[in-house]
Amino acid sequence: MWHTQKRWMLIVPFGFIVYYLLLELLLLSEQQHNEANIKSLGDALWYSVVTLTTVGYGDRYPITPFGRFIGFVFLIFSIGLLGILIGKISESLTLYRKKKQMGYKGTQFHQHIVIIGWNPFAKKITDILVAAHRHVAIITNSKDDIDSIYQLYDQDHVFVLFSPLDETEVFHHVNITESLIVFLNHPTDVEKLVAMLNLKHTYPQLKFIVSLDDAELRQTFHIAGAAYTLSKNEIAAKLIASYIFEPDVADFSTDLLSSATSEDDYDIAEFLVTETNPFAGKRYGEVFEGIRHRFGCLLIGIAKSATTNDSNSGRHRLMKLAAADTLVEVGDYLIIIVNGVTLQQISEAFDVHEGIAPRHLHKARRFGVRLHGHENPVSVANENIPPRAEEQ
Repeated sequence: MWHTQKRWMLIVPFGFIVYYLLLELLLLSEQQHNEANIKSLGDALWYSVVTLTTVGYGDRYPITPFGRFIGFVFLIFSIGLLGILIGKISESLTLYRKKKQMGYKGTQFHQHIVIIGWNPFAKKITDILVAAHRHVAIITNSKDDIDSIYQLYDQDHVFVLFSPLDETEVFHHVNITESLIVFLNHPTDVEKLVAMLNLKHTYPQLKFIVSLDDAELRQTFHIAGAAYTLSKNEIAAKLIASYIFEPDVADFSTDLLSSATSEDDYDIAEFLVTETNPFAGKRYGEVFEGIRHRFGCLLIGIAKSATTNDSNSGRHRLMKLAAADTLVEVGDYLIIIVNGVTLQQISEAFDVHEGIAPRHLHKARRFGVRLHGHENPVSVANENIPPRAEEQ
């Protein structure tokens, strides 16, 4: 780029010198003819401008042979100038489109998921996130991935940034400081650890989830600041072992790991408890029975708000099949087995989407901010909840 700028710094002054000399030669030639209408430097300048810009008013023109030769030179220059202008405009538009396609123009996604590193595993995760109406920003170090990703997903839901996976200084293009969580999907565990430490240094408020090849590194990643760590091999081993001696349980577990889209699909979903939630302030046993009778769903646990010790990692305190007298409080998450139909019913009744809610919604829910556009979330919740079995 510096060489290009230096070349233009030489070409532009030289061009002006040649231009001025041509004007002087044109004026010198025309002044020798009595019928010439180019009689001053201003006339010569006007004639050159209308010629170079291809306007050609015809009010000033050379009549001497040498003057006409100068005019011919201006005409050739005008064609070249027009070509340069069109070329520069085209180059600027192409550069803008290229920068936009590669993500250098940035995104306005807020409370989204950032995935660093693209491969088939990341694609499966993105499929699930997009199906759950989450915004996803993907950072890839392969230009070939850009077109293929945008062919798979709508740009309203997925944003792609082309960048080396270790150049954290350009990650602001994915609005990473406003992300909900960052998934590290580097090729090796060592690269993931280095990337997390570098990102923690630049963006200390980020939350990370990591998929490990070596489960023994889990504690190391937690110490380094990872909120969640998973081992693909460990999960696969548990499922395979389950298929060997309890295949029906394994089938059911696999089904629960997928997204629920119909009445025959089941999923484990979690929902934020807000002040408008009809079960807020009640005991776990009562909530368990209420959800079973009203929705036909099974409450299997509760995630309590992060304690002081857990707040830095962003983790919740998970209580599986909590004690019946456990208080369900605003800010907790109810973990429920749902199908595609009841998922929508509960989402509307609780006035929240499934999954970890964006941070700003925790506060907004305390003031009755609407999610589904209803005037009164509590009354709508009651309208959407089927009557208890004993009331029918």
